[in-house]
Amino acid sequence: MNFRLIMPRDISLERRIMIKEFVEAGGGLMVFGGLMNLSQGEDHLSWLGELLPVSIKKYKDLAIEPKGMELAAADKAFFPARIDWSQKPCAFTIDLSQPKEGAKVLATAGGHPAIVAKDFGKGRVIAVLVNQMGNPEAERLAYWEWKFWPHVVGACLKWLGQGYEAKDATAEAKQELDTEA
Repeated sequence: MNFRLIMPRDISLERRIMIKEFVEAGGGLMVFGGLMNLSQGEDHLSWLGELLPVSIKKYKDLAIEPKGMELAAADKAFFPARIDWSQKPCAFTIDLSQPKEGAKVLATAGGHPAIVAKDFGKGRVIAVLVNQMGNPEAERLAYWEWKFWPHVVGACLKWLGQGYEAKDATAEAKQELDTEA
């Protein structure tokens, strides 16, 4: 399975079309919240808005909680059982964009959707609405410092990549036929 980091602001129109077609054809896309995207940017007005599993209603639609908002699994079956949610990892800033119809909330932070997934065409998209903004108090565990955060992201990537083996096999078979011709 191959992964590539893409910064939306740096993408040409041709590449944007390619990404949309990639997802529609069965690819996966994971979008992380941050300083310049989701409701902090203008993603709802861009090519990305259509792909997102959330609806952005207004600019800088954020919840900021200096004491932290506990991250919790909304769909425990989605994540590996070894993830210890009882350690109470916290987010301090979360985008309040709401799930679109048919989207599934996988995790919450302080009761707000934190990780949201939705099919798009034959593909899948996940939006991670928590971001690394905030200064955690000494007794609070920032989710990005939590030892299980990579496992949470890994479960998301696994879901996004489901079926890639069959797609890779089909592509390899086609490539072999192309080279024989």
